[in-house]
Amino acid sequence: MRRRALLASAGALLGGCLDNGSPPGEPVSSSATIEDSGEPVSCSGAVVTTDDPGPAPANLRYELTERRFPTKSDRELAFDAGIADPYVAPDDPGSILFGIRNESPERLTVLAGSVPPFGMLYAEATDRNSDVLLWRPYTTEGCYRRDGGEWEVCAVGREIQLESCDGVRKEYQVLSNAAEEVPAETILPGPGDYRITGELQYRIESGDEDGLETLPYAVTVTVEEGTTG
Repeated sequence: MRRRALLASAGALLGGCLDNGSPPGEPVSSSATIEDSGEPVSCSGAVVTTDDPGPAPANLRYELTERRFPTKSDRELAFDAGIADPYVAPDDPGSILFGIRNESPERLTVLAGSVPPFGMLYAEATDRNSDVLLWRPYTTEGCYRRDGGEWEVCAVGREIQLESCDGVRKEYQVLSNAAEEVPAETILPGPGDYRITGELQYRIESGDEDGLETLPYAVTVTVEEGTTG
């Protein structure tokens, strides 16, 4: 089992699960939540935009390519992803940018995990029984901790509120070697296609408080061998 629920007191939950300095349930503006993107969110543009990563490093180990990155959108909430840095080297991780945006004229409440809104993301190999953990500093951003080689996570999640055209973008790193502060499960096992799946639950401010909508998403990334220097 990769993860198991961690039951904790309310004080421990509030102490470990805050993001961007905002307590659970309070509105989180785009300016406070898109520090990973560097660009403001607008309903008129793409949910996720990426810049030119520049030249590949000399010790390139893997290169990421976008095989299938469909934008998922329904009436209110849109999802998209893009490769922010395709080059994966021992001292220079690659990265994938994930984003959501409220495309409705009303406020949306998104039920988020300990690291909102996407939580802990794994990329599963499509041609073999292996997966890799996409990296963020989970233990400092959310209510996660390592115990005996397993992740423990608080059973209680968070809510974030998005005004109309407001959005959240989070960048996750793809590593080719482990460091002291990250577990070995973050190391890419090899080239191939990797699939990242999840779902987001949300409700409309003016709707039924108990009526939740679900937006599933799926992203497939191709990892190719790079050249080594």
